[in-house]
Amino acid sequence: MKRRIAHRLLLQSVVTLVWALYSVSVHGQDADWQQFFSTPVNDRFYYDDASVKHRSDDSVVAVRIKGVSGDEIQKVRELVNLLEIDCRHETYRRVEGQLRFRDGSVSQDVGPSQWSDINYGSYLDELSKIVCKKPKGRRTLR
Repeated sequence: MKRRIAHRLLLQSVVTLVWALYSVSVHGQDADWQQFFSTPVNDRFYYDDASVKHRSDDSVVAVRIKGVSGDEIQKVRELVNLLEIDCRHETYRRVEGQLRFRDGSVSQDVGPSQWSDINYGSYLDELSKIVCKKPKGRRTLR
């Protein structure tokens, strides 16, 4: 019995530590969230301007986004994803992500998804119009 409790406490400690480290990497302590899209049901989408990084060839951009549900009935309160957008091919993929539920629970997904097309008029279409422009002084990935 004591061994089971000790194992459970150890597991909870490890999960908490991983969650804390993941939160810092995904959410950033110096995030600069800018709203870029909203829906008729008041779902709001933000990107972290401080996270925008262009590859040196300018075709792929990494950016953190956050979506906040405007519908109190929905189970998901918000999502936070690290995305890569291929500006040349108008595709995107999720590198890592997190769903935060209204009951306080969290679901994490780490590892890149497959590349998918960006649909015209979607929040990703609007995001790509913003981040695919490379103003002077923008950070680059190598």
